[in-house]
Amino acid sequence: MRTRSPLGSGGKTTRQPRGAEIFAGAKTVNDREGQIMSTNNVIDISTRSARAPELVPEEGGQVAEEQGASPSSPAGATPSKVGTLLWSIVRVPLFLVLYWLRLPVMLVCRLISVPTLLAFLFSLYAFPDKHAMVTGFGVLSFGAFTALWLYDTLLMWLSPQDMMRTL
Repeated sequence: MRTRSPLGSGGKTTRQPRGAEIFAGAKTVNDREGQIMSTNNVIDISTRSARAPELVPEEGGQVAEEQGASPSSPAGATPSKVGTLLWSIVRVPLFLVLYWLRLPVMLVCRLISVPTLLAFLFSLYAFPDKHAMVTGFGVLSFGAFTALWLYDTLLMWLSPQDMMRTL
């Protein structure tokens, strides 16, 4: 990134190192007990605003982050990352098994849905006074159709390609 010098240096441009707009640098602060704490002012890329981590001096003059992981935990291993990893490990095999079973589920649901839809339409014409039979055919047909739709929605949600965000 090239920038013009603010001091009017005859139109010369200076070259800033890559990433200089992200890191504002480190500064050192002395507190009352003479301990040294350093803070890195980091610009949050998503909001483009500066933020500084909260630092608290520990015993022995060391500095630890107030909200960070404990020193005994491995670097970067948080419960949300572990949960995401476990979800990605379980997601693909579960999707493949359910996708493999999709054909029998579709066959059963369609074998129920289509004939009961035809029976519902016929019973509306032939037996308008038998409300229980007409309603039963209608609910059964629509229930089988809804089950098939929910099964496909579950497959899209489990899909490794994030189909729910692209449709």
